[in-house]
Amino acid sequence: MNWKKPYRFKTMGKKGFTILEFLVAIGIGLLVIHGITAVLLKNLSALKNAAGFQKASFLCSSQMEILCAAAPGQMKEGTYEFDDFLKKGMEGKGRGEIFVTPYEGKLKKVEVVLKWKEGKKPEREVRLVTLRRQ
Repeated sequence: MNWKKPYRFKTMGKKGFTILEFLVAIGIGLLVIHGITAVLLKNLSALKNAAGFQKASFLCSSQMEILCAAAPGQMKEGTYEFDDFLKKGMEGKGRGEIFVTPYEGKLKKVEVVLKWKEGKKPEREVRLVTLRRQ
């Protein structure tokens, strides 16, 4: 068989890489860089989402503490909103509601719901529920 020698860069002499080997190495390097970048961007997005949920759960728990700190006979049944407090702590559009409903015996169910929307993402929700004596 009569094989032709592959083309080599003139500056590298006979011991250099072929153009094909060089292009394959560049392609593999670009794929590795793309993979690392994709993973880092995904982690950054997850971190931002976690920060939003952490802030929302803090707002819900603080509203629940304010409501449950009242004397047992002063907790009135009904639905309450806390939009003003929400505007101070959360970015984007959202609303917060507190539901106080009767439960078995002398207990009342207290439910704090916070819904918000950031940018083009779907609406998110944090819900905390507890039982308190009347």
